[in-house]
Amino acid sequence: MISAPETLYDSFIIREIAAEGDEFQEAMVIGRVIGKYQLGIGDSWIASRIEEMIRAGKLESVTAGAKDMPSYHRVLKKCLC
Repeated sequence: MISAPETLYDSFIIREIAAEGDEFQEAMVIGRVIGKYQLGIGDSWIASRIEEMIRAGKLESVTAGAKDMPSYHRVLKKCLC
């Protein structure tokens, strides 16, 4: 195995987010990245990269997911940065 930067798959995630409206379901974006690109990575990796985009101020959480569901079952909003 060869190491790669954490941002390796970000372009795929960003491409799917760009196709969304201002507010969108995070889980739908994750599902499309997994299904469309078949990168061999799991939902948790994509969710962690989206979480990093939230910390960087590129996205904002509008709703919280239910306590019995994964954290990415929420609505996000694109930030006008």
